[in-house]
Amino acid sequence: FADEEPRVSATIDAAYKYHFDRGKAAGASQKWHDAVQEYQKASDLKSTTESANALKQAHAEFLSSTNRGAADAALQQSAAFEQDKHYIEAYEVLANLPEAQRALVKDQMQALEPNYVKSGTSR
Repeated sequence: FADEEPRVSATIDAAYKYHFDRGKAAGASQKWHDAVQEYQKASDLKSTTESANALKQAHAEFLSSTNRGAADAALQQSAAFEQDKHYIEAYEVLANLPEAQRALVKDQMQALEPNYVKSGTSR
């Protein structure tokens, strides 16, 4: 009824603006999960290029931050194994990551390779 009743249109516009602005604020605070949710709500209310682009960007940032967090956690776990001289476990923690996350830890994996091979052959 938005086309027929200006009050409905005004309500939809106000709700869209509210959720879009909340998405912007969440993105500025690097709260990407919240930003994705708010942009999705805005897009559900009113499909615009602006909301579609913002949702796409927030989703990409959310995925990137999630991958970085998982890679950092794996690096910490790997470092603990490496400190205890468990090189096979240290390497495999990193090798078992999904491809996008493994790309973030490739340098550490390359540094572990000589000890990984040496430990593997000695077992």
